[in-house]
Amino acid sequence: MKVSTAITGLLFLLVLNMLLGAEEIPKFGKVSDEELQMTAIPEDPEADAVVLFDVGDLRIREGSEKYYLTMERHTRVKILTEKGKDYASVSIPFWHEDRIHDLKAHTVLPNGKKIKMDKKAVFEEKVDKTGYKKFALPGVEVGAVIEYTYKLESDYLYNLEPWFFQNNEFTRLSQYSVIVLPYFGYSVFFRNTLDMEPETEDILDPQQRRKLTRYIWRMKDQPPIRKEPYMRTLNDYRAAINFQIREFKSPYAYHKYISDWPDLVKEMREHYDRNLDDDKSLKEIVQSEAPDSLRAPERIKKLYAFVRDQIETGERGYRAVEKSPEEVLKDRQGTGVEKNLLLVNLLMLAGFDAHPLLISTRYNGRIVEQQPRLTQFNYMLAYAKYGSRTYVLDTRYSYCPFNLLPVDDLVETGLVINKGTGGFIQIPKPRALNMLHCANNLTLSEAGHLDGEAMVRFEG
Repeated sequence: MKVSTAITGLLFLLVLNMLLGAEEIPKFGKVSDEELQMTAIPEDPEADAVVLFDVGDLRIREGSEKYYLTMERHTRVKILTEKGKDYASVSIPFWHEDRIHDLKAHTVLPNGKKIKMDKKAVFEEKVDKTGYKKFALPGVEVGAVIEYTYKLESDYLYNLEPWFFQNNEFTRLSQYSVIVLPYFGYSVFFRNTLDMEPETEDILDPQQRRKLTRYIWRMKDQPPIRKEPYMRTLNDYRAAINFQIREFKSPYAYHKYISDWPDLVKEMREHYDRNLDDDKSLKEIVQSEAPDSLRAPERIKKLYAFVRDQIETGERGYRAVEKSPEEVLKDRQGTGVEKNLLLVNLLMLAGFDAHPLLISTRYNGRIVEQQPRLTQFNYMLAYAKYGSRTYVLDTRYSYCPFNLLPVDDLVETGLVINKGTGGFIQIPKPRALNMLHCANNLTLSEAGHLDGEAMVRFEG
């Protein structure tokens, strides 16, 4: 399992330049004859395209009033088949408050002719808190090379931009570099790859007249990761690197951030506690919808049905909430997460052991429990216990029956955010009415043949 390491702005300062520096990346528009004449690659002869290189350079900068980060990305792809032309349609995701600018893209035909993308071809879409910059490169044909570059700017320094070293097609070179200021310390998490020691370069910050370190992670000749049946998300399988702030230490201030699961639980509990309350209107709902005269399971069911049916669902929501349960009740509208926190609040006022439960939905990927990383979670459910029974509830969809979760919530584990150190729980599986069991005992021969026996059992 991948274990976190740490970097700071001055880490490895004494061993600078002992390792090789970053590879020389061709400038935008400088496409070689070899790239133009390529018709296939020996590593993947059936490939529809090949990622010639995908390079990201991230840097934390110090402005006059704030710190911020910039990330410059440069991607070049060779189109090998008709199907490969689909890669000319590009979608760049970004957090809704981030900015993308200096976007350039063009197509280089096999004869060397360049077709520049019109800036009017770029448009933007938003889904919940995520934006997408979308465009289609012009004049793409088999044998062409497509290339684009852009800059992302963000004020969000808690988690640096993650990086995936693998794509849907074979990747010749994937490289990510990070420059942080001396005040910042980050934990580094690897997934689906062995931990990599970064290469380092010594650079000069001309504004502050100080030395900084550029950390470089590079992977070459990476096989493609393609969508397969029953696969939740490609991100469960792609080699990746993630960053989460560990500390900030300047001459004037010091702040310690998340370093383990209890830290994470404490931080999120403080956020939710700031919104939980015992407002009169909430108590009145408990008394009217779930009086003490009802049995406990029925009270839980009644409160669930009230929030599900009487509060309109806006966006899906993320981990955090912007409106308190009192405000959600007053507006009769909230995100899925805000509705679930309202349910938690009502259950607590009704005397139940109830807490927020963080999960990573199916499309977001599986949780790595050895990595205390907040960005692994993208949604929050309501969790309650009564006696030996556990209830995990999501009020987002009006069609969802009591104690039955929507498909995207059907994951293995969730993190209980209680007033202690929290902990992972197994999310109850729905009762199966029909089931198919398959068991195979197979032997793979040196010639590549599978021999053995299979047993199939139907139930229900």
